[in-house]
Amino acid sequence: MDSFLFENYIAGRWQAPLKGLYLETYARVKGIGAGRVPRSTAEDVELALDAAAAAATRWARTAQDRRAKHLAAIEEYAGEQLLTLALADCWDRGAGAFIVDRRTTHGVLAALAGPLTRLLAENENPGSERSEKRASFPVIYKLALPAEVDFTAMCRRIVPFLLQGHPVVTLLLYQNAGTIPLSPLAFLGLMASHLPRGVLNLVTGVGLEAGLALERSPRAKFPAPAACAFAHASLARPDTREAHAVSE
Repeated sequence: MDSFLFENYIAGRWQAPLKGLYLETYARVKGIGAGRVPRSTAEDVELALDAAAAAATRWARTAQDRRAKHLAAIEEYAGEQLLTLALADCWDRGAGAFIVDRRTTHGVLAALAGPLTRLLAENENPGSERSEKRASFPVIYKLALPAEVDFTAMCRRIVPFLLQGHPVVTLLLYQNAGTIPLSPLAFLGLMASHLPRGVLNLVTGVGLEAGLALERSPRAKFPAPAACAFAHASLARPDTREAHAVSE
């Protein structure tokens, strides 16, 4: 992996940021090329909220056991995408040769999909009455998470709302210049791509731009004060990262 380019995952597909701005980073190994992720703006956040709103009623009316099956299938899908996930892991760890073997790929799958599987086991009992529960009304939840988020913490933030029938807009926030971790971004994109369109939407950016827009939007709610604590911390400090416009 000499370089990478990620886009936002909105409404069931990868989409370039509307203003064409990106955050640029370099791998931890010298000589390895740069990568880019979107430096999303308020317009991208609104697009993600539009997608979540369009998916809200149908997802809320889906029985919980069917929602759980959608989520449970992600681990199998992750197994089919091991090479991509392992390469992202190599980038994050600074593995200069980017050598991916069977042991590496299965270790990555366990680290990424394991927390999701355990959380589903904790929350889902197919034989119970709860498995047929439908959300009484569609609420869109918004989450602002650090780009370095731990996989277990990430799953514990997102999966319960999806199981309960609520679409989620997740913003991965970047604070520190330099290496941008890829693994959380890659796995979140994989999760979103294996769910119905608009159920899970993913944008990336910085606090003073996308973070502020998401925080101020009345169209979705933070699940608890703690969920937006990171966003508040990001807004409190200036961002010095350069933005790069995409040329047509």
